[in-house]
Amino acid sequence: AAERMAEAGAAGVIVPDMDRYAKELERNLRDVTGTPAPRGSSWFNMTKGVPLLETRLLQAALLPLRFVIEGEPRELLLSLFLSPYYGCWQGIRQRIARADIIWRKRSVDSSLDNLLRALKAEDPDTFAFIPPDGIEYLSLFCRTTGISEKKKGAFWAAQLREIWNRLGFPVGADEKDTVDRRGLDEIMEEIDRHLSETRIDGYEFSAWLAHLASRKMVQIGAAEDAGIQIMGVIESRGLDFDKLYVLGMDDRSLPEPARPLPFLDSTERALVQGGTAESQYEFARRSFDHLMRIAPDITLLRAEQEDLKPLTASPFWPGDEEKRSIDIWNT
Repeated sequence: AAERMAEAGAAGVIVPDMDRYAKELERNLRDVTGTPAPRGSSWFNMTKGVPLLETRLLQAALLPLRFVIEGEPRELLLSLFLSPYYGCWQGIRQRIARADIIWRKRSVDSSLDNLLRALKAEDPDTFAFIPPDGIEYLSLFCRTTGISEKKKGAFWAAQLREIWNRLGFPVGADEKDTVDRRGLDEIMEEIDRHLSETRIDGYEFSAWLAHLASRKMVQIGAAEDAGIQIMGVIESRGLDFDKLYVLGMDDRSLPEPARPLPFLDSTERALVQGGTAESQYEFARRSFDHLMRIAPDITLLRAEQEDLKPLTASPFWPGDEEKRSIDIWNT
């Protein structure tokens, strides 16, 4: 199927509301294309990445901080042991995982000291497999962090970097991990620039880190000549395709609802693109006119309902089902 799509020429998919469609669209395309593309090529290229916060590397990076903030729970200690991103436990994770049986059996749910004490008493062989250096560093991190105390942002950043370094984080497996690591480095540098002298506690530091990671989009670069190009309305400007699909032609996507902009009054909102329904409609009208000129064969698609609730068609949706072609060179 993927080969036929690639042979058919340059296919474009325009998604006005990528936030609603991107994940599901990527998942289904991977199901359709099946086998990986030949090395150095791609069946499709999606311009929208994913928030860094949702990546496995970032979730692993937060584990030491969460372990302290959430009261040293058994589940997070086990997650640290089992995470492939921490080199400290490499090669012995399966043996250490046996510790969870002991903890469950003895109903020990939290506190690093209690968890280790119970394991040493019940199963000294498994306890002996845990590298003492790793436990010592983690214990020191838990004791000296003082999670509720107000300290400079530079202190929290240094503490987190130190525990990452001590526990061998991160162990990357592929290109995606490299891209995600680069994104993590960028948000840590942003914290260094803006929060290094600000006094915050560990909860606030963690919240800032998660907030920045939720706003940071990361994506592996894909070939520009991939068989299917998937992009938003703005990214499609200046391009042309042999075949174009426009997804989500409902009134939530094209036009999008006006932006809330809570700190602007009605007069100020009227001056900002997207601040009013009128400006959103005008932007959508110009965008739709552009879309109708970038391919000779265009298919408009929309869902009739979402979460069992009916969706209203976009005002640009044709009244009757129709098919039309446009000569992009002469129009």
